[in-house]
Amino acid sequence: VVTGASSGIGLELATQLADAGLNLVINARHPDRLLALGRDLQTRFNIEVKTVAADVSETEGIEKVVQATQHLSVG
Repeated sequence: VVTGASSGIGLELATQLADAGLNLVINARHPDRLLALGRDLQTRFNIEVKTVAADVSETEGIEKVVQATQHLSVG
């Protein structure tokens, strides 16, 4: 799970993890950028990417990420 994945350190971390072959759950507040990043990572690195557009500084955003990952084995 990478939060803040649409820019900065989060973007770099998501890219490095994808390059290492890890499937990802990426999160950011901006759905358009997040979806574009998810498609790009899937195409470039042949991994699975689940996107969760939410603001994790709010309780509702955290709950959205928890719900999206509850059936996944997250390391």
